[in-house]
Amino acid sequence: YISDARLVHYEPEIRAYIAQGAKDLSSIMLRPSSAELLQRTMTSPVACTSVVTGIVWFLMSSAVERDQGFVEGSFICRDPHKRLASYFQLIGVSRISSHLKRHSGPGCTGGIDLVACSEVPPLPYGHRHILFIAIEGNRFRESCLFLKPERHGVASLSDKFFHVASWTRSMVNRCLGLESSRVDGPMRKERIPTQLVQRFGELVSYDTEGPKVLAEVGCHNAGEGIACMHAYLSQRVKDLDFDKDHALSPFCAFLELLESTYDFVAVRFGNEVFIDLMADVSIASTKVSV
Repeated sequence: YISDARLVHYEPEIRAYIAQGAKDLSSIMLRPSSAELLQRTMTSPVACTSVVTGIVWFLMSSAVERDQGFVEGSFICRDPHKRLASYFQLIGVSRISSHLKRHSGPGCTGGIDLVACSEVPPLPYGHRHILFIAIEGNRFRESCLFLKPERHGVASLSDKFFHVASWTRSMVNRCLGLESSRVDGPMRKERIPTQLVQRFGELVSYDTEGPKVLAEVGCHNAGEGIACMHAYLSQRVKDLDFDKDHALSPFCAFLELLESTYDFVAVRFGNEVFIDLMADVSIASTKVSV
């Protein structure tokens, strides 16, 4: 992954930052207070960039271990005690975003601009801003933190213009029924897969609960996505006796498709990288690779 991102000359520094990111995440997630880390982060923009870069590289390392590295994409991190969300809210600035608007409340969306400096290795593929969204009390996910590395922040007018132009282009493509522009490499975004929603809609079209469930599943970046599909299908299979109801077989087939295609299928929106931080941080000291 480091080679593909053309960062081989930074490899020793990146590996050191992955290890430091694991330690910092452990400090945030496993302790009631991370005052020392917060103080270190707030020292200067470079210090903040250093800590956040380590955290993001650790998350990417976890993704790469599962063959889920990306050029563009997002992470959703299980954050049961809201400690990671609180940390990012303390060091970031408030901003708006079109991502997961249905799942975020006031003050839950922010961003962190990373400064370019020789002391800190860059993030892959030109990313220099981290969008974060705290998700609280979700039916399928409880408390999580959404993190998305981006190439443009919100500090300058050119950055803001880029976001507006990208959103406008996306809306136009959606209205015209066109695919969003692709990037040259893997994407792991939280968008709910359109083709999967269409197939699911056909499957539940004869169910009296079908329209309600389909509305809850949603599409694009609005709705509960794959987690809702999985919950519905699991309950459907449980409630009906497969041996006595041959019509149930398509439900079983679709359920098997979801479970064989995605990890953390019961909690995901779309194709994002889902990170169980408590588990990943606990083994980080023995498994760090990119």
